[in-house]
Amino acid sequence: MKNYAILKAFSEKIFLVGSGNFWYEEGTIGNDNSRLYKVYRGTLFSLYGFMTILEIMAALFGDFPEDEKRDSVTFAVSHTIVVLKILSIVSNKKLLRIMNLNMVKIGEAHEDSKLMEEKYKILKTNVLGYFIIVYVTTAFYIFEGLRKFFYGTHFITVVTYYPSFEDNTLPANAFRIFT
Repeated sequence: MKNYAILKAFSEKIFLVGSGNFWYEEGTIGNDNSRLYKVYRGTLFSLYGFMTILEIMAALFGDFPEDEKRDSVTFAVSHTIVVLKILSIVSNKKLLRIMNLNMVKIGEAHEDSKLMEEKYKILKTNVLGYFIIVYVTTAFYIFEGLRKFFYGTHFITVVTYYPSFEDNTLPANAFRIFT
């Protein structure tokens, strides 16, 4: 596996999740200026922004029990940082394309097949570890939700301004599931 193939594969994945085309070769991965892709990206970023605003409102104005209040502050701060980082990355697309080109050019001189196999193995191990952490965390959220359900209270995914803590109506629970 060469640096070119590794970076191109990651650029393809980044394109598919809506962040844009960061590959330096035009037309190789996809057109992030197409109308359909702009709608897709706009929808995703609107959802991120909407959820972050609701989290900030929950931290500032929400009337929650102490543990949910702490969670709301944690979510509001961390997700605001993530959204700002995403916006920073997307706004510096040209610089990242140049960086990818430079990494491929500079890396070619140092590509040893044994070293590249080891690098790819480390990369796969880290990605696998990341996905295991994400899915185990999701499983624990589900278990916690079931536990709270059996105790007669609602589950918490992300603390947002809507719904309020006492609201156990169908729309409120649907919103909790959606978020």
